[in-house]
Amino acid sequence: MDLRKKTLAILFGVIIGIIIVFTVFSFTFFLDNYRKIETGYVTDYSNLVSQNVIKEMDNLDLIIRPWGAWDDMYNFVGGGTVDSIKSTFGDTQFINRRLDFIIVTNTQGDIVFGEGFDREKNTPTPLRSDLISELGRQGSPLRNLVTITQPSGFLSLPQGTVLLSSYPILRSDLSGPPRGVILIGRFMDDAEVERLSPGSRLKISITPFEQASLSLSDRTLLSDTGNSQGVVRAVDENTVESLRVIPDISENGKFLFRIQMPRDIYQQGKGDLLNFIFLQLFIALIIGLIIIWLLDSQILRRLTSINTEIEDITVHKKGKFHVTPVGNDEISHLALAMNRMLDQINQDQKEIRAQELRFREFAEQFPEIMMEVDYSGRLTFMNQAAFKKFGYALKEVGKNVTIYDFIAEEERARAQENFSRVLKGKPTSGNDYVMMKKDGTRFPVLLYSAPVIRDEKIAGLRIFAGDISERKQMENVLLETNRKLNLLSNITRHDITNQLYSLFGFMDLVGESPMDPEIRTYFNNQRTAAEAIQKQIAFTKDYEDIGVKAPQWQNVRQVIMNANGNHATTRYKVTIDIHDVEIYADTLLERVFYNLVDNANKYGGTISELRMSGTETPEGFVITCEDDGIGIPYDKKEAIFNREYFNNTGYGLFLSREILAISGITIRETGEPGKGALFRILVPKGVYRFTKSVPSNESPG
Repeated sequence: MDLRKKTLAILFGVIIGIIIVFTVFSFTFFLDNYRKIETGYVTDYSNLVSQNVIKEMDNLDLIIRPWGAWDDMYNFVGGGTVDSIKSTFGDTQFINRRLDFIIVTNTQGDIVFGEGFDREKNTPTPLRSDLISELGRQGSPLRNLVTITQPSGFLSLPQGTVLLSSYPILRSDLSGPPRGVILIGRFMDDAEVERLSPGSRLKISITPFEQASLSLSDRTLLSDTGNSQGVVRAVDENTVESLRVIPDISENGKFLFRIQMPRDIYQQGKGDLLNFIFLQLFIALIIGLIIIWLLDSQILRRLTSINTEIEDITVHKKGKFHVTPVGNDEISHLALAMNRMLDQINQDQKEIRAQELRFREFAEQFPEIMMEVDYSGRLTFMNQAAFKKFGYALKEVGKNVTIYDFIAEEERARAQENFSRVLKGKPTSGNDYVMMKKDGTRFPVLLYSAPVIRDEKIAGLRIFAGDISERKQMENVLLETNRKLNLLSNITRHDITNQLYSLFGFMDLVGESPMDPEIRTYFNNQRTAAEAIQKQIAFTKDYEDIGVKAPQWQNVRQVIMNANGNHATTRYKVTIDIHDVEIYADTLLERVFYNLVDNANKYGGTISELRMSGTETPEGFVITCEDDGIGIPYDKKEAIFNREYFNNTGYGLFLSREILAISGITIRETGEPGKGALFRILVPKGVYRFTKSVPSNESPG
């Protein structure tokens, strides 16, 4: 993607991001204010509806009061005629006062007068059956209205909700006692409920609270609110409602007033916000296009011109060596900086070509084999000495020839493993291999490999190999000489041992004979000397292989575990805190650690733990063997490694130092007397390596 597209993408991304952030902020902050306004608006309407309900109740109370405190009504309930009552409660009263029924009961709750009215047809009707049943039901609130409290309110009946008012039947001077109660009311059908609405777009419903469709949380919230409070909530994006609870006439039950209205305020607010956002988006796009035009005319075109000149210099090779700076700003300064960089690149290329020439001259004059291979092992370079050594001509070595074609078949797997380690950046080392000439002649080499680094990545290997045929011949001669010396040593040791057995036999016989005390002393000294000779002969057997075999890479942890496994002791805990490290040492390395453990067993005193650990230091890798026994006195720390041993420790530590010294490893004791012994083995750099692979018998380079 070029700079224009990137700039445009970034600009539009920023604009879209700003719009998204502004939209989220607007819809969370501004719309929240619109919701609050909407809630207040709905609450006001709900309060108006509540006031209308109260007015309706007050209106019924004003209507019923003269009829209740009326001597004719009082006399009628007491047993008088009904003529005056019927003339008073004519159709005109029902129509003008919007009444659906008038009921008069005595103190026992029995109906002494009752009449209904159909206001749609303007004709009298019988009382509604559910109203009569409610008056006759024991425990009905309508049977307990003979009181001066004059209750009025809503009542839930099977055929619908009723708004009614009551008044005790008294004399005109309000004297009593009450002879019953008069009830008037209206059936709260849809038309009557609609009259409670102060607006044409409100939808009002009155439902008994127990029958209302509410969630558990809404039901709990409304149950806890007072009569004058309500809950406002959004039903959906287009409708909002107010829920208000009003007690019924008995004040034991409740009615839910549900008032729904369109969300005009919310929808208007959302529309205004969307229009504003679109306006902002349009303005942002215009500003973005202006910025793009300025960037293109002032920056991008000039950068494109510089890029074209760079391609002419570096790719097309048109003879130009510098770009043309235009103006006096940052871009022109960039062009000048590029010219300086091009000059430096030309100078560096000259130096690189000179270095490559020197390397080629050195490689061709190098008297030993020098090769370079790529990551897969294919040959990319071979010097003249290599061609001569292997007997090939330049044209005989094709592109698909690999380094493994020059290595003996039985050693190719080991070579591939070692080369893979070098390609992974692991420590390099010299290795002995057998290589083959064109005619099949085999010869031993000491081969070194190192990674070839290009662009800070390993691209292949650089290989140096020297013919070690003469060294191998000398090693074979030395091995044969050592073999003969060991054979001579075995024969001599065997003969001396046989003579010692005879000598001990004669000494046993002589020792049983009586002799002068002074002669007995001489005799015992002779036996002691013979026993010392026997120990020295046994020692030569244990350590006759020191230096006979070439040192090998050995896993330190495994060697220590093998050495410790040869001890049957369980007197103390042995901890080995060494992992994934190998050292190049004599094949008798295990004997060194065996001697350290054996020395702790015999002369360490009371020991609870023997700990062996290792750590890398600037001097090399340090292996420590530490116990918590009695330790070694300061004046004996060096003497224990001499042939003149301390506390009859024998030659173990002396020979341990000799075994380690073969590959340059040192050992000394640095513990504090009384707190335990501490043997410190220092492995110099180049004689240890960190690895998790299986140890190989290769030589350090």
